Amino acid sequence: MQNGLNSTYKSVAAEADLWSRNPVLDSQVVDFVRNRFGTILTNSERVTESSRSISSFQASSITDYFPGLRERHALNLAEPFGFRLHEPQASSGIAHFSHAGDMPELKANRCKSLIRALIPNEPFSSNFLHSLKSATGFYVAAEDRIDNSSMRIDLLISWRDENCRRYRQIVEMKFDHKLTKGQLEKYGRDALQNVDDPEHLRLVLLTLDGAFSRADRRSLKEIWHPLSWLNFLRHWEAELVSDHDNTFIAFRRQLWARIGA
Repeated sequence: MQNGLNSTYKSVAAEADLWSRNPVLDSQVVDFVRNRFGTILTNSERVTESSRSISSFQASSITDYFPGLRERHALNLAEPFGFRLHEPQASSGIAHFSHAGDMPELKANRCKSLIRALIPNEPFSSNFLHSLKSATGFYVAAEDRIDNSSMRIDLLISWRDENCRRYRQIVEMKFDHKLTKGQLEKYGRDALQNVDDPEHLRLVLLTLDGAFSRADRRSLKEIWHPLSWLNFLRHWEAELVSDHDNTFIAFRRQLWARIGA
């Protein structure tokens, strides 16, 4: 089987060497890789120019052709802290960096990036995402207490659109996916009281496998949106391609380490 794969790779490389090159097309291909795939793979820097001529392509590691993947990838810019993050530490860190201190523009950009990354399957044309174009008054908090209750929401993001209509995104974070009975139902009921329309609310259950348990699925599948940590982090990195805060990068490095990346 392995010999067959090697033969296939060699055949592809041979065909590439024989292919008549078009300089304009080559440039377009490089730009496409840099602008599209680079936003997913390199975080704070787009993929660098190829260090070799594309016309001399050989079937080998992509890092030989795009050194930025090896040298500038976010996961290479920080060392692990040496301990595993728990849910409150993860949610508090995400809220802290999304709040961005006293920099309103940076805060808005980070909150929008977080909101989009948490609902990667949301249609771009939805009213929920459209509200971000005129969004103001972003509020992001971790361990937010529900009124008249000892229960706390892991992560809350809220904002208003140009017509002052209220929007909200609630995230329940689990590394080990252990929910108490009725927990998500109570979070959902409370959240609905703080938006002007049910369509202005998104509820996300963030777990390692991105799936509901059988019991949860029966009552919650139409309300809560399951999402894996891997899928979330992958989309979040793509959103944060222009954010060069090394401390923020170091924190995200710990999240990647926590899920075993």
